[in-house]
Amino acid sequence: MLKYLSKIFFTISIIIFAFTFKIDAEIDNFEYQRYHVDILVRKDGVFEVKEDIDVAFKTLKHGITLSIPTKYDMDFGKGNKTYYFPITDIKANQNIAEIIDDENGVVIYLGKEDSYASSFENYQVSYKIHSRDLKLDNQIFYYNLLGKNPTLTHNFSFKLSFEDKIDFEKIQFFNQNNDLTKLKLNYQDNSISGVYEGVIGVEEAFTTLYKFDSNYFNYPKIDNKELLIFTALNVAVLVYTFIFYRKYGKDKQIIETVEFTAPKGLSSIHAEYILNKHSSIIGIQSLFFELARKNYIVLNEVDGKIKIIKTSKNIGDDLSEVEIGFYNILFKNFNKDDSLDIYNLSEKTLISLGDLNGKVYNYFKNERSIYDKKSIIFACLMSVVGVVFGFIHIFLHLLSNYYIVGEVTYAGYMMVLALISIPVVIFSALYQIYNKKILFLISILASFGFVLTFYAGVELDFNAYLLGFNLVILAIQNLLAPLIVKRTDYGNDITGKILGLKNFIIHTDYEKLQGFVKENPYLYYDILPYAYAFGLTNLWSNHFKNIEIIAHSGYVGFNGLNYIYFNRLTRGIGSAYNTSMSKILPKSSSGGFKGGSFGGGFSGGGFGGSRGGSW
Repeated sequence: MLKYLSKIFFTISIIIFAFTFKIDAEIDNFEYQRYHVDILVRKDGVFEVKEDIDVAFKTLKHGITLSIPTKYDMDFGKGNKTYYFPITDIKANQNIAEIIDDENGVVIYLGKEDSYASSFENYQVSYKIHSRDLKLDNQIFYYNLLGKNPTLTHNFSFKLSFEDKIDFEKIQFFNQNNDLTKLKLNYQDNSISGVYEGVIGVEEAFTTLYKFDSNYFNYPKIDNKELLIFTALNVAVLVYTFIFYRKYGKDKQIIETVEFTAPKGLSSIHAEYILNKHSSIIGIQSLFFELARKNYIVLNEVDGKIKIIKTSKNIGDDLSEVEIGFYNILFKNFNKDDSLDIYNLSEKTLISLGDLNGKVYNYFKNERSIYDKKSIIFACLMSVVGVVFGFIHIFLHLLSNYYIVGEVTYAGYMMVLALISIPVVIFSALYQIYNKKILFLISILASFGFVLTFYAGVELDFNAYLLGFNLVILAIQNLLAPLIVKRTDYGNDITGKILGLKNFIIHTDYEKLQGFVKENPYLYYDILPYAYAFGLTNLWSNHFKNIEIIAHSGYVGFNGLNYIYFNRLTRGIGSAYNTSMSKILPKSSSGGFKGGSFGGGFSGGGFGGSRGGSW
């Protein structure tokens, strides 16, 4: 038992020793021989701080560090809230080796990395702290004249100056040990000077508090005229966007024609691009069926294993550029006796097949452009202008008020969330992939950001009505601008034909289909690539439950050719291709990054108060 207790005592002793060593470590490195703080408390809430420090080094050090907080957790009787007082205009008489700025504060490294400080050095630092309204019943000046330092401070003095008169009899000072008999004060005009005739110990702060009888601080507010100007600009941008939409972006009505085949020269991947406004892996896979129906390859399915056999047919005029590219990629390193296994396509082959999407996009240019270039330019322009002007308005609010309360710490996230709309809208317009689902998603994201912004605006004491009005304008702008993208006459015509083909695949009935098959016995094979690209292969095959699918040299199956075989085959193509793709997908990796961080731990009571160290 005694042995057990001795081990516990030894462990506790080690912990206490380690903690004490950590606290006292800087005493062995340096001490403050003199520490003077000069602060001008301006009526606009800015504190101009100057620190004049004499440091006696006991060991070789490059210099000192000053950690100045910007983020404070305070409870003034109304619950804990977080306040943010940013720091600007940092200057020093010594070399500033580095300034690290993070969400908690600023760390200033004074000295030179390639040399050591003398045994005695003088450091003079100045900076500005931008305070904001604390939303209390009375305005206060609550400040740590000296932060909790990890070493002794000799000859501490300060000077507080106010731009307007105050009652100095009401000013209070606090020290960790409450030993204020050593504090000597001197009053002159709007200034109070103090000297502490003693040594301030390790981790002891020196704080002052003054409660104003009336409003001393006139915190900066954005002029409503300025806000109204940007509101007018937002409205003007919205009006112009609507005008551009009516003039350049209002699509003509698409006339769906009855189509039993695809337009001449348009392969299944082209049809998918027109229908979905982009090409995908599904479109690429559909080209297997295009080549099979045109007798360039044979698809052989046995027990779920799909092999691709190259025929002797030479490339002809019946292949589009993208189909030729697809064929050449598949058989670039093909030996005569080989057969391709879709499950084991090489990484190089799969990447090259993915590049075919670029060929599809290039096909629809110039006279085959689906969307009018002028409308795309206006859509991008009005999207950017509208969002930028809207957020200039919000930025002006944020610039005027750095005060943050608990729930509104999401202010940064909301801005990012709403701004997501800019790159997405531009990308969508430029690459002509904009559709209702994407539009709806962007609207939800942006609107969520707008709601958060409005909520933050109310909490931050913004002009909530004006802000809310601008956010509504911005939301409408975000919805309307992408709609300016307009189809060309060719785009309207070709879209109508592709929609007609899709409706034929979906809605054709048994009796009509029988007649079509009599006219074209290979109708099933002609439509299959397009049905696959549209995601309708099962529906198309099931139309042929009671209709004979005649043999085709491009397809070989052990159970004969019927709708069950093709349902299995089309699923097998997709599964095999995706299996090959999964083998080359990048593996997730973990990593980190290096960066400076703010040394926290400020608990001197008030705001401000730099904490020193050595490096």
